[in-house]
Amino acid sequence: HERLETTIVADLCEITDALPQIDLPCLLYPSPVMNLTIATLYVHIISFLVRALEWYEESKLKRAIHPITKPAALRYNDFIKEIQRCTRTVYDLAAASSHVEQRDIHHQIRYPVSAVQCLEGAVREI
Repeated sequence: HERLETTIVADLCEITDALPQIDLPCLLYPSPVMNLTIATLYVHIISFLVRALEWYEESKLKRAIHPITKPAALRYNDFIKEIQRCTRTVYDLAAASSHVEQRDIHHQIRYPVSAVQCLEGAVREI
């Protein structure tokens, strides 16, 4: 019984740590894939909370039996793993978008630099 409570609290702490960390990537790199990943993340969080609420509303007898029939690891780990997977996907999408952004900036800088070099060459010839 106490172990399940500890598991739920620890998992809630993990969720509350993850949420602020995904705000910035979502703001900087909004995309349909990012939005879908965030929506999926919220689905898993809500599912976790619903399952925790169901446990909270159980009778004392069910709470005493469930550590044997439904261990905490089996009841909640699937949601936590999916929450972690979605969080990693947000980071991966942000990193990929950052690389694309850097490449675009590199291309934007390269053209003016080569134009300046051509002008310098032309000025030297004069």
